[in-house]
Amino acid sequence: MRIILLIPILMMLAGCVQRMGKEPDIFKTVRLNEYAQVAHEINLGLDPNTVNGVGDSLLHVATGARGGYEVVDVLLKAGADPNALTSQGRSPLHIAAGWCQSDIVRRLLEGGADPHLTANDGRSPLDATCSSPEIPRQEVVQILRDAMSR
Repeated sequence: MRIILLIPILMMLAGCVQRMGKEPDIFKTVRLNEYAQVAHEINLGLDPNTVNGVGDSLLHVATGARGGYEVVDVLLKAGADPNALTSQGRSPLHIAAGWCQSDIVRRLLEGGADPHLTANDGRSPLDATCSSPEIPRQEVVQILRDAMSR
């Protein structure tokens, strides 16, 4: 009986993995901060709001540990949504703050990112700010506090 109940669950899980599929190559290009190539792909018709199989947009990836300011700038200028949310409700601003990327935090705010958005766990970008190193952390906290007071 347990096996019979377990089979549908396993099939659902297998379907989820299959639906996620292979990530489009453009995500690797974004992680490498190859902003000229990203701009070229956008000029050829790439949607700057493309998402991968787990629901992360190109902008989410660009604001993480890899990526970089230049590719964030290209994506925002092309119309990427600075308030797009992952399945966990995290915005690109949450991610940039979590990695203490002060220049990217500023650029996202200039591009219309909402510093008041909260993720599914109730955390704001300010709550998600990295815990160290201290100097970049203080800078990101100040940028976000200033943005939230406007």
